[in-house]
Amino acid sequence: MRLRFVLILVVLTSIALWPLPGAAGGGNWIGFRGDEVIGSYLVPGSPRVAYASAYAEDPQKVKERGPYFAWLSPETYGWTLPLADGEETVRLGRLDVDWDRMRASISFTVPDLPPGEYLIAFCDSDCSHTFGDVSPTGGVQVFATGLEARLTKRLDKLDTSVGSGRSAARRGNRRLAHRLDRQIDDVGAEVSNLDKQVGSLSTAVDGLRQAMRPQPPAWLPIAIGLLAATAGFGIGRAHTEFARRRAVDRELHELVGQR
Repeated sequence: MRLRFVLILVVLTSIALWPLPGAAGGGNWIGFRGDEVIGSYLVPGSPRVAYASAYAEDPQKVKERGPYFAWLSPETYGWTLPLADGEETVRLGRLDVDWDRMRASISFTVPDLPPGEYLIAFCDSDCSHTFGDVSPTGGVQVFATGLEARLTKRLDKLDTSVGSGRSAARRGNRRLAHRLDRQIDDVGAEVSNLDKQVGSLSTAVDGLRQAMRPQPPAWLPIAIGLLAATAGFGIGRAHTEFARRRAVDRELHELVGQR
């Protein structure tokens, strides 16, 4: 049991410490108003607002590297910074930065892009330094029409609800299994207790039967002994008398034979 607990703890710790894509370069993501973080739905021609809060040990140094811009490019493995001069990279515009709160945002119109998976980055003019610890954020989906975006968003939410329901069902099944195990253990303990009670009852019944069995009177062994002694004495006398008579008969036959 202790080994199982240690293994579960190691797995959970590994999951908690496993870095998300792009997390090595910072600890904050970019979000779009009206969408979940890391899961945005864009349609060309529609107005959107992207925002992020940053942390920096030296905000003044971050400010000196500015100005900062928002960049959109096809999603890359590991969500790395896009190439500023890349053919498919689009600069959305300059960030509006609140340096006191280290918060940046940008209002823009989604450019005419082919449908697909994209990432957005807040970085400087050549996109070599991020705005504070804000990481490039993937999971941005561009659709050809608003209807397709709404349907996909709805399906994704349903998938999330179904997944949550399945997780809850699994948790419920585990709880039910634990409850049944406890009930089975309780029934087993009750059966064991009943076995002990039945054993005790059987012992008591045997004792009662032994007590109810008729006991011979105390004089019976003496009488049996006397009878046996009397019988033995009688048998001994009879045997002696028989031997004496045979001796007499032999003597008579001998006398008759001499005449």
